[in-house]
Amino acid sequence: MLLQSYSPNVSAQETPDDFTVKQWSFSDGLPDNHIYDSAEGPNGFLWIATEEGLSRFDGTQFYNYSATNEPATNVLSVSIKQLFFDKSESLWLNSEKGLARLSLKSFTPEIFKLPGYKSATQSDISSISEDKNGRLLVATERFIYRYNAQANKFEQLNLTYNAEPIEQVNYIYSGKHWYWLSTEKDGVFVWDGFSREVFSLNKQNPITEQIPGNELYSALRYQQQLWLVTNVGLVILNDDFRLEPIPNYLSELSDIISMRLSASDEILFSSKQGLYKLSNEKLTKLHDIPTTKTSQVARGDIFSISRHSGLFQIESPFAPSALAHTFRHTEKTKNIGSPKLMQQVTASTEDKNGNWWLATNLGVLFYDTREKEISELHHYPNANIQVAEIELFANYLYVLTTETEAVYRYDILEKNWEQLNVAELSSQPASLTQFGKSLWLHTKTEAIEIDEFGQVSDKRLILKNLSLFPHPVHIDTERANKSSY
Repeated sequence: MLLQSYSPNVSAQETPDDFTVKQWSFSDGLPDNHIYDSAEGPNGFLWIATEEGLSRFDGTQFYNYSATNEPATNVLSVSIKQLFFDKSESLWLNSEKGLARLSLKSFTPEIFKLPGYKSATQSDISSISEDKNGRLLVATERFIYRYNAQANKFEQLNLTYNAEPIEQVNYIYSGKHWYWLSTEKDGVFVWDGFSREVFSLNKQNPITEQIPGNELYSALRYQQQLWLVTNVGLVILNDDFRLEPIPNYLSELSDIISMRLSASDEILFSSKQGLYKLSNEKLTKLHDIPTTKTSQVARGDIFSISRHSGLFQIESPFAPSALAHTFRHTEKTKNIGSPKLMQQVTASTEDKNGNWWLATNLGVLFYDTREKEISELHHYPNANIQVAEIELFANYLYVLTTETEAVYRYDILEKNWEQLNVAELSSQPASLTQFGKSLWLHTKTEAIEIDEFGQVSDKRLILKNLSLFPHPVHIDTERANKSSY
């Protein structure tokens, strides 16, 4: 399945983790090696925009919404340039058939027409963003639009600078207080989100210092500062919008195309020279493949795009196969056993704070990424039971073991364990899957629902001719009767 494995190319003074880089391409199941964008979804899957349509990756295989699997007229099976998940967890697509919204519940795409264009396919969309209130912002070569959820349509924003209309916006960044707009001809502007007038960052203005560069490629907030990637390089502004010097540890960076924050509050830089990670004032080169963008899925793996060379997966240092190496280099692990024992890590999951919950031969452990401390979850029922899978859901940690009918749950708030009664299942539970506001504990043919309050349903879900778990399963609960689905 994997084509190549790369060793990270780093400078001599660095001591990076042993990152494993794997390449995925057309021969591995991608619809096309020409990738434009990627986005991590709420269910942990990576969604990929290619020349031949949309693809979904679960870490081992691809499902392609291409012309071979979908109708040729489907917006999912054509060339897609951009992907964006909004706060309601809908996926927006900029395709050659126009701007579309895809609900992951109904999985029915809805195409939107933008005012000022005769058809949806004529609008040349350059940027998709979201404002502070969760309203979508879309920029084209002519106009900027904001989505009106009540009317279910886009409205044109007539922004001006010195009474002249702002046109050809190619990038929008929604900042803490201001919106940053990059245009093709007139430079970079800031906008308050309410008035029609904008301020130029390339000329004197009452908001910021004049910044170097008249094109903005990427922006993010990091350690109380605003970091910008412009056509002349990296620019850093403090909270007063005054220029800060670029730290010496970033001197290796050049030709940056984009950047993003990782789940553990590190900056990932995509550049023509490769992919870099900044953590604790240390810059690490993860690979030297020219990269246009990165994404990160829930389990921590980093995915980078090389426009014509497919998808590159950088295995997280906290992935099960790499955990042993990380712990061997952690100072505060003496109280939990020898480094040799720590090599037996069977499963892991990450919480919303970037901390890790680990299933090992020593039981279930908690790793605080900020304090770099590992602690045991006390009173684990049986440390000798092999753990197959763990899943965080609401205020509970669910532990699926390799023994039939052995499913445990840890109450994170009360700090106690209990064994769940899953005797209703006719065979050994195979996996845990989150869907909506429920957690499903299932085999290949049936499942039991657990709600967000930890209540286990006494009804069974019968799965007929279905072998897609743990892939997304769409359940029409309104049509379901009381005894089965």
